[in-house]
Amino acid sequence: MDSVNQFMNSYPSLCQSKRFQSLEASTGYKAAHMFLAAFATLFTVLFFIGGSKLVSDLFGFVYPAYMR
Repeated sequence: MDSVNQFMNSYPSLCQSKRFQSLEASTGYKAAHMFLAAFATLFTVLFFIGGSKLVSDLFGFVYPAYMR
């Protein structure tokens, strides 16, 4: 969870960290848990709508481009 919090703090506009912090204050759930749940939901929706080829193409392109 510390690495997720660190990632969220490193990219606050991308991760919408202010929004997750306000949700954390109102619900009591940790922002990192809600961020991971939102990411998993987005991944699942992309998988079922776009198919596994879209997801594999995204990981095959985005991850190497990000690690470069």
